[in-house]
Amino acid sequence: MPLVVQYSGRSGTQLINVVLPYYNRFTTLDRFVSRFTKLVLDGQQHLMLTVVRYTDGFPTMGEDEGKRDHDNVVKCINEANLKMGGGESRIRLVEKHAIFSRGAALMEGARAWDSRQDVILFLCDVDIAFGKSFLQRCRANTQPAQKAYFPVVFSSYNPDIVYSVIKKKPVPVLTNYDRKRLINRDLGYWIDFGFGMSCQYLSDFRRLSGDFLNITGWGLEDVRLYEQFQKSSVGIVRMPDPDLVHVYHKKQCSKYEVGRRFNSCLKSKALNEASRLEWGLWVYKNMGDTDDVREFLKIFQQAQVAGGG
Repeated sequence: MPLVVQYSGRSGTQLINVVLPYYNRFTTLDRFVSRFTKLVLDGQQHLMLTVVRYTDGFPTMGEDEGKRDHDNVVKCINEANLKMGGGESRIRLVEKHAIFSRGAALMEGARAWDSRQDVILFLCDVDIAFGKSFLQRCRANTQPAQKAYFPVVFSSYNPDIVYSVIKKKPVPVLTNYDRKRLINRDLGYWIDFGFGMSCQYLSDFRRLSGDFLNITGWGLEDVRLYEQFQKSSVGIVRMPDPDLVHVYHKKQCSKYEVGRRFNSCLKSKALNEASRLEWGLWVYKNMGDTDDVREFLKIFQQAQVAGGG
C-alpha cells in the first residue's frame, strides 16, 4: 500500500530534536538560533536543538579566530536558553575537536540524546529556515519503524542577480519567506536531488545510519542515509515542503575534494545562483549587449504585473 502524505494529525506533542552540524559560520548560526528561539516562544514547546560544533575544517581557522568563534557560539546559546526560560536548556552544544564532517556530526548529535527517549530527529543545516507547518508535517509523517520524512527543500537564488535582472531593489530571502512570497520559480528552485533534510525517529536513525564516520567534509552522507532507508522496511514520505527553505549563501567548494563530491559541489554552486534564464539575461546585461535585453525586460515586467507576480 502506498504511503499517504499527512498534512495534519498527531497531537504536536512529539518531541523534535533538531540536529545542527556547525563549523565557523557564526552570523548564520546566530540567525538560526534567533528564529528557533522565536518558534519556541510562539508556542512550539516540544522542540530542542543540538548544535554540533567542529574546531577544524575548510576554510581553516587560526587560533584566535577559533577561540572567538567558540566564545560567540557559547554566548549565543546561553543567551537564547535564558530567553526561552524553563528548567531544561532547549539548546545543547556538543564540541568536537576534529575536522568537520556533516555525517559524523549527525551521528554525534544522535549520540548526545538519551536513548531511553525515542524522539524525532530533524537533521538540519544552518542555512535552513522552517516554521510551524513544517514541524507539523515532520511529526505527522514519521512513525517508529514505519515512516520517515525526506522533504524536498526549496532553495533560494542569489537575490543580487535575480533582482538586478528585473531592475528592482533586492528583497532579502527571509523577508520573502516570512511574507510567504518566496515559493516562486523566479526566486528559487526545488532541490529534488538532495536528501539532507529529514525527519526520522532516533531508533530508526541509529539502526539504519550506517558508517557515516568515514565521510569527511560535506556531501554524500545524505544520499547514503536515504539509500539505507530505501533498503529497509521503513516507508519514505517525500514531497516538496513549502515551509522548508534553503537561504541563499555563497557556496565554497574545497580544492581538496575530488571526483563525485567536487563535481556535486560545483553543480550545486551553479544552480544556487539563478535560473538559466536569469543567468543568461545577467550575462547579456553585463556584457553590454543590452538592446534585446531591455525590450525583453519590458515585456517580462509587464507580464509580472498582469499576473500579480
